[in-house]
Amino acid sequence: TPTLAPPTIRVTTPPDPAPVAQAFFEAWKLDDYAAMYASLDAASQQAISLEDFTNRYLGVAVEAAIPQGNVGFQVLASQVLNPQEAAVDYQVTLTSVLVGPLTRENEMRLGLEGGQWRIRWNETLILPDLAGGLKLRMVNYVPARGNIFDRNGNPLAAPGEGYAVGLVPGEIDPELESKMLTLLSRASGYSAEYIYSLYGKLGLDYGFYVPFFSVPAEMLNPYYNALVGYTGVNVNFFSGRFYPGAAPQTIGFVSALQPEEVDHYRRLGYQWTERVGRAGLEQAMEQYLGGIHGGALYLDNPATQQSQKLGEGFITPGEDVVTTLDEA
Repeated sequence: TPTLAPPTIRVTTPPDPAPVAQAFFEAWKLDDYAAMYASLDAASQQAISLEDFTNRYLGVAVEAAIPQGNVGFQVLASQVLNPQEAAVDYQVTLTSVLVGPLTRENEMRLGLEGGQWRIRWNETLILPDLAGGLKLRMVNYVPARGNIFDRNGNPLAAPGEGYAVGLVPGEIDPELESKMLTLLSRASGYSAEYIYSLYGKLGLDYGFYVPFFSVPAEMLNPYYNALVGYTGVNVNFFSGRFYPGAAPQTIGFVSALQPEEVDHYRRLGYQWTERVGRAGLEQAMEQYLGGIHGGALYLDNPATQQSQKLGEGFITPGEDVVTTLDEA
């Protein structure tokens, strides 16, 4: 009587889910949201696009002031729950430059697709606090910017009121140019020859604005009405960062954040309305002049209009910089 051969028994062990979670977190540290998204299961990718997925993570990083790389993690445990489902317990630390570390323990669920574990994503994998549609909100504390002084203690860049002076060469009346230069010299303290050198090579057919210098308000006020009577001369009042005029190319200047820069600087702790160093010492010494920013991070519940403070950090005013320049 023929007999059946002994059955061959093969045991297929599902792969360890921990490396999938590990790779996801490593990509997070690099802001590699495409790689993170590629590890999601089909249902998760159908529920959220790559663009929206990226914006969720970037939105948290920007609002909480978390620069690239400030993501720490530790896989605590992993287990296969059944042939189609696994779980990874982990700890994640998002370190804000304004309020310090936000450390949370969480669980990641994964499903088996094509023999590989894929992450079943939801927004709580960023922070468990975000469950139920809760949102992060940062209230920025902005430090006073440090001043720049010459070697004798005279300010080269400091808060103040003054006038930004410049002109459009193409609008100058040639017959009045000499008188205009004399008046500009009296109002600013610069020689007429120096002022002419700022635009003379451009010629009187040059039709664009040429910035000259800043003049203290109390110095220029007596000449204001006469100056604005000359065609081509532009005199604009300002209150803010003031540059008396010595070595402008060395001192540099500050300016507002451009739209494409806002997210980058907010991740560094800046408020979007701030001005940052753009050239010279203002740029080179930004980390000292700009001080240490602070803020309070809140978790808002839009449904109940209630908020919970998650962390707070305080400001340190910017440091003054003393140069070897002589303002005189």
